[in-house]
Amino acid sequence: MKKRKVTFQMPPTLCRCAEVGIRKPSSSLSPHLTRIESQRLIHELQIHQIELEMQNEELREVRAKLERTLENHADFYDCSSIGYFTLTDEGIIQELNLTGAALFGQERSCLIGEQFRCFVSMETQPTFNLFLEQTLAGVAKQSCEITLAVDNESPCHVRLECICKKVRADRKCYISVTNITQSKQVETQLRESEKGYRTLLKLLPYGVQENDCEGRITFANPALGRLHGLWEGHVVGRFIWDFLADDTERQRLQDYLHHLVHKQPPPKTYYAKNRRADGALVDIRVDWNYRHDEYGQLNGFIAIITDITMQREMDLRLAENTERLQRLSRKLLSVQEEERRALARELHDDFGQQLGALKLNLAMLKRDLQDSMHQNRLGDCIQITEYTCEHIQNIARQLRPAILDDLGLAEALHWYARNQSERTGCVIEVQSQIPLLSPKLETAVFRIVQEAVNNAIRHGEAHQIDIVVTADHETLSLIIQDDGLGFDSNAISAKLKSGLGLISMRERTELLNGQFKLTSQLGAGVRIDAIIPYQELGHE
Repeated sequence: MKKRKVTFQMPPTLCRCAEVGIRKPSSSLSPHLTRIESQRLIHELQIHQIELEMQNEELREVRAKLERTLENHADFYDCSSIGYFTLTDEGIIQELNLTGAALFGQERSCLIGEQFRCFVSMETQPTFNLFLEQTLAGVAKQSCEITLAVDNESPCHVRLECICKKVRADRKCYISVTNITQSKQVETQLRESEKGYRTLLKLLPYGVQENDCEGRITFANPALGRLHGLWEGHVVGRFIWDFLADDTERQRLQDYLHHLVHKQPPPKTYYAKNRRADGALVDIRVDWNYRHDEYGQLNGFIAIITDITMQREMDLRLAENTERLQRLSRKLLSVQEEERRALARELHDDFGQQLGALKLNLAMLKRDLQDSMHQNRLGDCIQITEYTCEHIQNIARQLRPAILDDLGLAEALHWYARNQSERTGCVIEVQSQIPLLSPKLETAVFRIVQEAVNNAIRHGEAHQIDIVVTADHETLSLIIQDDGLGFDSNAISAKLKSGLGLISMRERTELLNGQFKLTSQLGAGVRIDAIIPYQELGHE
């Protein structure tokens, strides 16, 4: 960019006056001066010459500063982000900066002398003509927005601000031109976004409302009006607690709103019961958040209100059905244990005694027979009978060990561990410190242990199983840990859904209001934790 060089020259009138003053003889000077007077006069002239030189130096410095200032102003004028134009009263461009030339897409020299309106789009020329007319009429500072007719793919929107001043006998218009194309695009996008937002709010099945810090509703979508049984226009202007069904809840909501405005704690969903315009009660869930202005100051709240009346009814029905199923499960388990106890007793008392009598008769026949062949056959029959008796007794103990009813849970667990260790070769250790428990709880814990040990040996191929049962004043804790194959962590949930044994253990625990947890790692075995609240035997 070529800078303009600004120079200062003495006005010609001053030069002529100085020359006349030099030629004109001074009447105050005497033609005959003494030597002393001449020396004094020369000294004064020298001093005056030095003063003039100092003044000339100061003037040169001031001139240099003025030149730099003018250059800076010229740079600022040309490099400004705003286009500046000077127009005549006929709208002809007299001066402009480089930014203004860039807005029009031409060289600055090509634009001087052209009509400004020639670069204004046809659609906005009436606006520009009125703008220029009001400016020339002496009205205060004017502004308007127009579109430039330049060879661009997209229109160039600009904002004009103009003042008119009289320079000698002519009027000149000083116009600043600001490119607002990007802001216009953003404004258009915001309008479209706002339109889409409003359309979405109208289509939402959930109620949306905005309210100020006083609780007065300032916006409501159609769904909110339908929820309250009113037109959306009848909702705006009312207070948020006007729809609550209970007066106590209204006062509580007012106090809560006051607390939110002053303390601003984190938003938390709350539930309420509203009364519709037709008198029907509606359960609602309110998810809300704060609304702030551009300075970060709280100016209200925005909330999404969901009608959960049907969901509440379904939850109640589900809870009732769950309770009914739990009662049925407890009854089935109780009936199952009674059937097992009766079957075990029947096997032991009836079949066991019959087989014992059969064994005794066979032994007497063997003793009386002389034929060795028949004695051998009777000996085989006696062995079969003994095996059948032992097998029936094992089945009876598996169905319902008598030791559980006679000696309690601790002894039953130790007996079961010894029996399984002898049968399978797996080392099973039991640690128990428990008081007397209710038969229901003892049966549930024994069945959980029984199922866990069977799973560990059969599916996990465990070589050692540790069983720990402890109790405090309120809960019983059961821990079963094996060293078997374990589960893949991703397969535990599938096992819990598909394995009847795992389902049975979990259901037995939850039916007693307990907590069941199964953890496993592949190759690291399985750990089962069950925590069950209990009541002592005498207080059940």
